[in-house]
Amino acid sequence: MAVEIFSTSHLNSFLSISRDEIKLLLRKLYRNSSHDFAKVELKSKFSELTFNVIMKMIAGKRYYGDNLSNKEVKEFGEIVRQAFEYG
Repeated sequence: MAVEIFSTSHLNSFLSISRDEIKLLLRKLYRNSSHDFAKVELKSKFSELTFNVIMKMIAGKRYYGDNLSNKEVKEFGEIVRQAFEYG
């Protein structure tokens, strides 16, 4: 089962999700530093990127990030944030 999930062809089927999430991250970084240099803590940005890629593969939605408007998404993001805080 795990071999099928992590097969090259299966992972390639989600390539557009990864590409879209990376573009969103790069736009956000550019927006934050387009006028001047900015210090960026990348660990949280990469965690957010990874989490959103996984959630889009599983549920088809972004569940973590700044500009999310759906109430369900915001609530889920808060639950995840608290879980990681306590973990």
